[in-house]
Amino acid sequence: VTLVLITCAHMTWAQTKNTTITLVVNTAGINQENVNQMTSFFDSNGNTSLPGDHSNFLSLVDLDKWVIWQGQVGDLIQNPSDVVQITKIEKKAITGNKSLLKKDVYTGESIVKAKVKKKYEEGDESYAIYFTVTHDGIAEDYKIDPKIRINN
Repeated sequence: VTLVLITCAHMTWAQTKNTTITLVVNTAGINQENVNQMTSFFDSNGNTSLPGDHSNFLSLVDLDKWVIWQGQVGDLIQNPSDVVQITKIEKKAITGNKSLLKKDVYTGESIVKAKVKKKYEEGDESYAIYFTVTHDGIAEDYKIDPKIRINN
């Protein structure tokens, strides 16, 4: 009986985890007019988005765990010196938007980490990702708007 309890406790513990959300950017082709078409997402839970479909990208996160946003150069072989840096995550001020993270704004220099609240709240939190793309030595800032939801 003890072995079964230990196994069950381990399984429950292993089910909650931090979530890493990766923003993939085609750095050579991006500009302010085509930012949605030149970017896509994937997360550590297996969720993905196609370019241009960020409003439907939803990442499930666990209570009292961390969400880590990071950037990735999508065309790295052709542009090995390019860089994608996540600089800010900000809750969108829209009616009905949930507050799933402990703060409304988180900042960073390359990646951004945010803590999920301890209490379950049903619904989605829409947020903005601010990021900087450096291509051929020139840096430009961008913003896109995906969502998160508490995993239940």
